Amino acid sequence: MTKKLLIPSITGRIGEFAEQADLMQKAKILGWREPFTPVWITSLRTNTYLRDLVAQCTDAEIILTAEQFEEAGKLHQEGQLHDPSVYHDPKGVRFDEDRAAVALNSLWHQADHDPIFSYPPGSLLSKSEGILGALGIRSDWFVTVHCRTEHYLGRELDKDGKQKYYDNHNRYRNADVTTFNSAIDHIIEEGGYVVHIREGDMPSLAPRTGLVDFVRDSRKDWADIFLFTQCKFLLCTTSGPWCVASVFNTPVAQTNTWPLSERTFTSNSLFIPKLYRSKSSGRTLSLIEGTQEPLRHCFNGDAFDKRHQGTIEVIDNSPNDILGLVKDMFRSLGITGPFTDIQKAYNNIASTWEPYGVLGPPATSFLSSHPELLP
Repeated sequence: MTKKLLIPSITGRIGEFAEQADLMQKAKILGWREPFTPVWITSLRTNTYLRDLVAQCTDAEIILTAEQFEEAGKLHQEGQLHDPSVYHDPKGVRFDEDRAAVALNSLWHQADHDPIFSYPPGSLLSKSEGILGALGIRSDWFVTVHCRTEHYLGRELDKDGKQKYYDNHNRYRNADVTTFNSAIDHIIEEGGYVVHIREGDMPSLAPRTGLVDFVRDSRKDWADIFLFTQCKFLLCTTSGPWCVASVFNTPVAQTNTWPLSERTFTSNSLFIPKLYRSKSSGRTLSLIEGTQEPLRHCFNGDAFDKRHQGTIEVIDNSPNDILGLVKDMFRSLGITGPFTDIQKAYNNIASTWEPYGVLGPPATSFLSSHPELLP
């Protein structure tokens, strides 16, 4: 079979790699790309456990040896290239990766397919034996928390040699992890443990019984995958870990979804978006207003500021918003419907830019608290 080198290859970012590998395989099965063997070039930042799972669960080839690198060079010279961030449906309509994720996962759910990603027998569980005990978890279940902050990407030293953060492109995807405290307390009250997984320089939370502080360690790549996928659900923001959980069909409770047109893409998940407020009137924009062009799908913080900073304020989720999401998540676990009337109303509006349907509705509690979102 023909081989094609995947460029750009962003395998050093755990969520991007997981999502693209998953979509590439689903696109082939659903007829959204011609059959060929995808060839991934990995980097020193690639999660090695995820890399091995991609090789085991998809038809892709992973570049690991010098001979394979030489072959990849020939593919590049011959123009045998494929962009894993662009897709075309059977009618030839182009979908960027984020829109393709919604469309392909909707079609995948409608066809009742099993997830692409699963653990080969004994692979993860044998490695992870004892991890819960080592973390001090004495419960049958746990929830993993990951909150994207300014520390997640974009580090450099300033003129005084101090660390500074400059990832303005993604800054509206960040949140304040202390706004998760009430939700975390509720999870612990329900009898579970909470594992707060973070980078070493990301803020930690105040210690309490039932809360585990876990700093990511590149020497234990498998632990990231375990904690993101074996939890009862992942409570998170729109950063890479939610994509990892989603490709394994682990439920996701996503907070601070941004931009307003975005959403989760699995049927067992819920989300709550950041809101837009008019600076002149103080009024919260409705879903229809906040998803008009050029607001719709504006992922670039710099571009958003250039166009809208003088007129629109981005409002993060409150502690009560996040607590309501978690309570809704407990009520909905194991249930994929029916949607409430206000969830249906929200999804009907979203379907105007998601032609293949949508999964994973917004939390009912959030829509009830913010009636100005809907007509």
